[in-house]
Amino acid sequence: MTKKDMTAAIAQDSGVSQVQVKQIVQQVFEFIDDTLVQEGGIELRGFGIFKVKKRKPRQARNPRTGEKVWVREKLVVTFKAGKEVQKRLQETRKLTAPTFERRPRGVLANDLLLLLQGLRKECYCFFGAGTSTMQCYDGVSRPLAKTACMD
Repeated sequence: MTKKDMTAAIAQDSGVSQVQVKQIVQQVFEFIDDTLVQEGGIELRGFGIFKVKKRKPRQARNPRTGEKVWVREKLVVTFKAGKEVQKRLQETRKLTAPTFERRPRGVLANDLLLLLQGLRKECYCFFGAGTSTMQCYDGVSRPLAKTACMD
């Protein structure tokens, strides 16, 4: 949902013009923004808590080149939903159980796509750091050059 969608829905439900609702919604967002900048957090009872947290500098990897890069320290906004929101979410959105207990690290997107399409038997492939082989849950190690467990 976008801010425009929200404004239209509130205007329709309340009978107030969209222009007035847009101004009010904008003021609420500006208030939240200003409060986060000045105080570092805002608690909206029954809805949730917005909090500013500091992320430490860290070393990361450029996904295109594989080159190691340093990410500077930065401030981020986090949100923790309130109990009422969590309860409503859990009641309305029933989650289906996953098909496997633990998601293996490094699952290749192609393998997962083929698995979902039913072209691959139950075999999740992953590879360890610094290795040149892929270990599959069917117990067979394969060179990374192979597409995976298609044989």
